[in-house]
Amino acid sequence: MATNFYHIGGSVPLESPSYIKREADDLFYDYLKNGQYCYVLNSRQMGKSSLWVQTQKRLKEDNIDCATIDLSGIGKKLSEDIWYRVLFEQLVKRFDLSIREKEQTWWDERAYKSPINRLDQFVEEILLKEVSRPIVICFDEIDSVLSLIFSTDDFFAWLRSCHEKRPHNRDYQRLTFCMLGVAAVSNFIQDNYRSPFNIGQDIRLSGFTIRDARKLAEGLQEKFIEPQRVLEEVIDWTGGQPFLTQKICNLISTSRTGFGRESAATPINVGDFIQSQVISNWVSQDSPEHLKTIRNRLLNKRVTGKRMLKLYQEILKNGEITDDGSPDQIELRLTGLVVQDRQKLKVYNKIYRNVFNETWVTTELNKIPAYYERVDQLAEILLRTEFDENQRAALIEEIPAWTGGNLELTIIVILLLIDNKNELREGQEKPVIEQLIQKNIVENWLQNKAADHLQKIQNSLLTPDKNVRSTLEIYQDILQGRVLADNKPEKLALQQAELVIKNDDYLEVINRIYQEVFNVQWVKQELEKLVKEENSTFSSVLLVLGTFIILFLLSLLPQRTPDKEPSPSITEICTKRDFNISLEKNIEQLQDLQKQQGDQFYYKCGTQLNELRLIQQAVGLATNNFVANVPGREGAFEILCKIPPTSDNFKEAQFWAKRWYNDRAWKSDIDRALQDNLDCQKLFVQNPPNF
Repeated sequence: MATNFYHIGGSVPLESPSYIKREADDLFYDYLKNGQYCYVLNSRQMGKSSLWVQTQKRLKEDNIDCATIDLSGIGKKLSEDIWYRVLFEQLVKRFDLSIREKEQTWWDERAYKSPINRLDQFVEEILLKEVSRPIVICFDEIDSVLSLIFSTDDFFAWLRSCHEKRPHNRDYQRLTFCMLGVAAVSNFIQDNYRSPFNIGQDIRLSGFTIRDARKLAEGLQEKFIEPQRVLEEVIDWTGGQPFLTQKICNLISTSRTGFGRESAATPINVGDFIQSQVISNWVSQDSPEHLKTIRNRLLNKRVTGKRMLKLYQEILKNGEITDDGSPDQIELRLTGLVVQDRQKLKVYNKIYRNVFNETWVTTELNKIPAYYERVDQLAEILLRTEFDENQRAALIEEIPAWTGGNLELTIIVILLLIDNKNELREGQEKPVIEQLIQKNIVENWLQNKAADHLQKIQNSLLTPDKNVRSTLEIYQDILQGRVLADNKPEKLALQQAELVIKNDDYLEVINRIYQEVFNVQWVKQELEKLVKEENSTFSSVLLVLGTFIILFLLSLLPQRTPDKEPSPSITEICTKRDFNISLEKNIEQLQDLQKQQGDQFYYKCGTQLNELRLIQQAVGLATNNFVANVPGREGAFEILCKIPPTSDNFKEAQFWAKRWYNDRAWKSDIDRALQDNLDCQKLFVQNPPNF
């Protein structure tokens, strides 16, 4: 019983015996049933999605139509038009509306309107006309919209406008929205010249109390004499944090297999168990990830991260601090590390207090290089006379995301912002900085403002005495996924070129400007140049050598009329992928062969060409974040499913599938795709995912 009792990671299934009902369950249900907008905003792994799953079931039993839109699955680097189009397509699909299969035509016919106006027209003229019952649309992972490359103020303003239409249009009284995510309401509309997002009910989601969680003791009763005592001790350590409480109960219930029941003489010491199984060597034992998630959110942004570390350091020193609702305190709360209690902020639980202790904080603060301080000070000085305090803070937060703290790039960007200060309206800094950098630094970069700096990076990377080809291929892998840092010469060369940096044992591009300039297309072009140079050199040598050999052999043979030249055999490229050349070059060779042979093109060559095209298409889609579960189209993962296990290319398909699956951003999408197409599990034949 204990083995399957607890649910660790992801939404708790509807019928799971370990789902814990809290005060928020009835509040959330009652508000939505009565048509009130709601938002559940809290740190990760607090049970937001599980709350919605349970609430949605109750709403559907009341004949309320519900739809869930996972905004993180739409993608981050999409244009405004495509982002809204995907959102629109998902709504059409969820409610099975009459324009299904005609979505693209409907959307394109209204291209003269802005994307948000098209979405508004769709809701009013189609969704609300075709669905007569009450509707609740839940936007999960609402915080993901805050990192889009365009401002989403219009999106939240539109949500508010739907609410404001209710007195004038009764149809809108049937339409209700709820939002789940790791954000604050103040994040939703950032333009200070627009009205704030001031509608909806804030659903506070607290941790488990002992009274709430007593049901969890059922999973312990087969092993322990006093399961309730064990549960109480667990909650004493976790503070009732939902994910941690379930995880530790599960660890305890399964760790004594083979030891029989607990006896009075050998009671389990919960504190010792947690110390050895959770706190000690926590980085390696943190699976599924929880503590790393807190750490990463705390350290993700250099400027606010440093301020949050100092706030947290103060809490550790004093036990608590007054909750003043400042942006930095809100961000610290959203990490999950601290919790509000009677207008005070304190460490959430004993586990966090032991893992993220004073020594850890001091170590992390010392890791922030001194030159980062100098860059921040420089930015403050240069921007002081041009921008007010609020704008300076927003700019100083955004600039490092583009420059990675590089002093030369930082100065270039700051001067660019000062030259264009009239375009930087307060609250719109992020999208305007994006536009200015793209136009003045990234586009035509060899002739633009940072040309000298970027040329040095390129020259360092393409130094002929280094293994350029292998280095570029590794860099390409870094752009497309996670690559472990080690002492391989090519990886060290990338770090020495200051193009990539080591972060948590993985390599990543050091800043966004480099990522935009030295992108996948740039790597592809440089690799193609290398292949052409290699082929040209090899062909020249081969031609000279071949000519010499032929002339020598001919001199030894008697003169005679040559026999008819035999038909060429099947070339090696038709039966085996050549990893010494690029995928594109391999495909090009097969296409050339197809042109030469026409109707005589051997079937094995055709099969090889088709499969390599599938891999090329899949990798291209993955580069644009279309990996799996993509609305209205096949994703990269589904395309790889078409390659049979008997093919020589199947191992390469497995390589990409497993790589994408190991990326946390894509794992859940692939899980959903696997549920719809179980045949795709063949790609994980040696390491299948668990469901």
